[in-house]
Amino acid sequence: RDTRRIEMSPMLPTQSLFDYFIGLSLLVQSNYEKSFAFFNSAYQNKHSRSLDLKILFYLLPLNYLISKKLPTDAFFQKHPDLKVIQPLYTCIKKLSLSDYNKNLEAFKFLLLRFKVYSLYIKFQTMIQLQTLKTAYAIYKDTQTPEQLQKAHIVAFSFFTTSLNLGTSCT
Repeated sequence: RDTRRIEMSPMLPTQSLFDYFIGLSLLVQSNYEKSFAFFNSAYQNKHSRSLDLKILFYLLPLNYLISKKLPTDAFFQKHPDLKVIQPLYTCIKKLSLSDYNKNLEAFKFLLLRFKVYSLYIKFQTMIQLQTLKTAYAIYKDTQTPEQLQKAHIVAFSFFTTSLNLGTSCT
């Protein structure tokens, strides 16, 4: 009976604070999956508007890092306080590494303050990788059926050109 009563008791407001600080601790240790789980739990428990905003600020990059899901424009309309970092995600959607780097430099102070700058640095590599995947898909589409048998053999210059196009795009 005692255990049923404990399980059925409502979550205390301090539970979200506890999950938030555990999530921060795990984030500093680069344990992104567990950190995401604790931040998500803290967000689900709803503590206060300001804490929810901070949690979302951590959940955004973690969600992209873990699941490769980008926030939609509707998400930023629902949370207008987060619109400040929307340009970063717009650059990721466009696969524009040069614009991303410019915006990253502009938001560096804010991202360092929230201790997520290192996550956004990792996005640079992810943008490069996605650019290469897209370039390879285009390359495969241009091949004849005979050439497709050796489609895994691609000139290195093709990829360097695609990366240069990605970085010089404005």
